[in-house]
Amino acid sequence: MATKKTKTTAASDETVTELYAKLSANEELFAQYNLITELGDKRELEILKVDKEEYKVTKEHYLKRAKELVKLEHFWKNVFQKIAPSLFTDEDDGLLSSLTDFFVEDTDTEFKLTFTFGKNNIVKDEKYTIICKTPVTLEDLKDTLDVTVEPEVKLKKKDSECPFVGFLIQPSNQYCSVLVGECWKNPLQIYQQEFGTMIEGDEDFDGELDEEDDDEGEEADE
Repeated sequence: MATKKTKTTAASDETVTELYAKLSANEELFAQYNLITELGDKRELEILKVDKEEYKVTKEHYLKRAKELVKLEHFWKNVFQKIAPSLFTDEDDGLLSSLTDFFVEDTDTEFKLTFTFGKNNIVKDEKYTIICKTPVTLEDLKDTLDVTVEPEVKLKKKDSECPFVGFLIQPSNQYCSVLVGECWKNPLQIYQQEFGTMIEGDEDFDGELDEEDDDEGEEADE
């Protein structure tokens, strides 16, 4: 589900703009371009269908796994902090530490992320479910699909500025997709890694190379 961003410069943006202008000016070439783009979109939809069918087959496994993972203290806290340390911090006076369970459910039209919390002084409810609509048509791929939270997040501490709380209040489809794509199928692999080990090719949660690592790579090339 995760998508990787590519850093661009003004020059490269201009090149892309010029290329698109040339394509648009050539009717036959532009038609070919649109055809290839549509084929790529259809491929993406087919991959989503396969993912959802796979979930249906393996859901029983995930339900059984959930019963075992809750026996490991702070399991999901550990996993989330490793894949997204800037978002999942423990500066929220214990909200992340009170996370007792996390579960993903995939249906034909959406996927749901349910966070379960123990006793804490931040949020009022025990469970919150983020519901993300998934594209089912080519038109859906072009739209920004709805993301909702049930129930509405109500805070015990109104002045909380924790990124995790902000994510619960106003989640994004992109972050939810990355969260599921990075850790849901095999969270034990991440759980066993040392803190500071980068996931997915030395990339951060946003899918961008760390600036410092980027600079070091350029110096090495020289």
